[in-house]
Amino acid sequence: FFDLEMRGVFPLQYVASQAFRGTNADAWEDLLADQKDRFVLVGGKGGVGKTTTSASLAVQFATDGHSTLLVSTDPAHSLGDALETDLSSGEVVRVEGVAGASLYACEVKVDDAVAEFKRLVGGVSSDEGGAASAQGLGLSDFADIFDAVPPGVDELIALSKIVALAQRDAY
Repeated sequence: FFDLEMRGVFPLQYVASQAFRGTNADAWEDLLADQKDRFVLVGGKGGVGKTTTSASLAVQFATDGHSTLLVSTDPAHSLGDALETDLSSGEVVRVEGVAGASLYACEVKVDDAVAEFKRLVGGVSSDEGGAASAQGLGLSDFADIFDAVPPGVDELIALSKIVALAQRDAY
């Protein structure tokens, strides 16, 4: 792709036209033409263009007539910058400037999601009295495990937030 930061729907549309259309169209045709709901995950090491790739792909989906929800779990929160849209609330926001269908975006506040999970687990454990089962750990013991979040749990909780957003079936 490009070695620069893309900002705004129109530059992202240009990136999409170069990356997903033209000489590259055959590689993306099945994904872009499919009318079913789906998750498309973009991952990789830092600085490789995940935000630009996912944002331009989302713009292409919306331009092609697919209602699209773009969700970032990146703690750097650069998706709002790329789309030139304020996503600081952590709520789903409609992105303006896309013709075809609706494009929505959200930056999941992973720390808030982990705190909410801890609160929910803590509430369940206090309702249960924290009694240990015959097998060992009680719910309060389980809740205590999340005082120091093990590696990967924050991503798992963020993924559960993404699934919850998708189940709303509003995007």
